[in-house]
Amino acid sequence: MNDKMIQGWNRTDICEKRRLAKQQMGKRPVVITDIECIIKEGLKQEKFQEKSYEIYRLEGLKKIREWEQKHKEEVSRSVFISFDKNNRVAVVGAGEKRLTFSKVEEDSKHTVAALMAGCNCSWPKDDEKKVIRIVFDLDGIHRNEVKNLLRCRDGVEFLIGEILIEKDVPIIDTLSHRNWKYEYWEDMKRKKMFSNILKT
Repeated sequence: MNDKMIQGWNRTDICEKRRLAKQQMGKRPVVITDIECIIKEGLKQEKFQEKSYEIYRLEGLKKIREWEQKHKEEVSRSVFISFDKNNRVAVVGAGEKRLTFSKVEEDSKHTVAALMAGCNCSWPKDDEKKVIRIVFDLDGIHRNEVKNLLRCRDGVEFLIGEILIEKDVPIIDTLSHRNWKYEYWEDMKRKKMFSNILKT
């Protein structure tokens, strides 16, 4: 399968992203505690043991940034979920570089901020900002570093997003977690690239 077939959602038409974002606004937000339960159950179905990951709920921008500074290694192998002011999921992302709360006027190329502006929603106040971080035991960051997709950060990011979508959790930047085309993901499932995902 060539790179053109693998390339992910981030190269998709911005108009389609806006359409999906507005569609999500018609759905009721899911409370954070329920999202945590959905994630745990979804990971259990994929045979993740609880000891292979840890979920952190961080509140307040100052505490979020302090945790990131203190746990840089954990941040590098984590998936995050950020929320808008109405506790709707804004984006599912990974690592340290994409968790920002920029406004669209500050960065017109920042997709999440642009989508939020188009939906008339915004980030919470700094002391009310909320983030979930799921830190995984991984072997690498990208798919070319591992034999199994669920042993790399890009893979678990994709998985977390799909778990939420399957349970109809509204996400403003709906498919930002898709680092590859969905067809590639399904092809890897058929080839059993998800088996034996845990270290013994």
